[in-house]
Amino acid sequence: MEERSVPLPASGVEVGALRPFLTVEMLADFLGVTPRGARLVLERGELPGFRVGRRWYLRREDLDTTVAEKVAGQREKRQDAARLLRGLPARRAARRT
Repeated sequence: MEERSVPLPASGVEVGALRPFLTVEMLADFLGVTPRGARLVLERGELPGFRVGRRWYLRREDLDTTVAEKVAGQREKRQDAARLLRGLPARRAARRT
């Protein structure tokens, strides 16, 4: 699979050209929030970041995975809602063993 560079909205820096870690500022640009908002997302554990001293970092791979999982989960919720509106039962989540 070919990796493509995607420019971050506010900074114009290309994510694919960066090291494998994002800083709070880079994450804020990507999410369209302030650095404080990005830091809160990391502190709450909504994204899997880590601290080195006082600085937060996030692996770009973890961001990609988390975003893909959240998008897939939202898609399933919309599909279940559409099934319920049509009078069909919602699909059950697959059991993990």
